[in-house]
Amino acid sequence: DETLQFHPEWVVDRIAPRPILFVTTDNDRLVPPEESEQLYARAGNPKKLVTLKGYGHYEVYTDPAFSEVMEAALAWYRAHLPAG
Repeated sequence: DETLQFHPEWVVDRIAPRPILFVTTDNDRLVPPEESEQLYARAGNPKKLVTLKGYGHYEVYTDPAFSEVMEAALAWYRAHLPAG
């Protein structure tokens, strides 16, 4: 599968100046939080890293984690996407 051959660290620095929001969890066993932190470090600004405490990878799709993700995402969109 070609998606397994893709490495975001190869291109994350090219996203700037477009805003990028990273969301990770501290108990993610599918995508360890360290990987998100490394991508965040390589990304240009504007950028933000949100680490949800006490959740695993799939728990972000149900409440209460889902509400935390949506709150962070909506705040990010309001700050970086023009209305209209």
